Amino acid sequence: MRGSRSRKGGRRGGGGHSGGGSKVPSTPSERQEAADRAQSLRRAGEELMPAAKMAKSLGLSIEAVRQAIADIDIQPDHVLDGCAYYSQATARRIREHIKK
Repeated sequence: MRGSRSRKGGRRGGGGHSGGGSKVPSTPSERQEAADRAQSLRRAGEELMPAAKMAKSLGLSIEAVRQAIADIDIQPDHVLDGCAYYSQATARRIREHIKK
């Protein structure tokens, strides 16, 4: 059957690396604020990482990290091409939330 494949890349279920429901900055002011935060973190030498890398560094499952992000309504420190990045300070907040 010709033309039966989807032209959306073949992903099922949405895919993506948004960190489990993280809000992606949509207005120009939100995008500028996120970019400023990321730039200040980079200047301070802070590493930004996606939720999966954070989960691995904390020794937790990605599901637990994504659930914690949703529970305490954490916003990404930076969003680049739809991927949410988090700082070490955010990782500490998530670790403390999960320990409770």
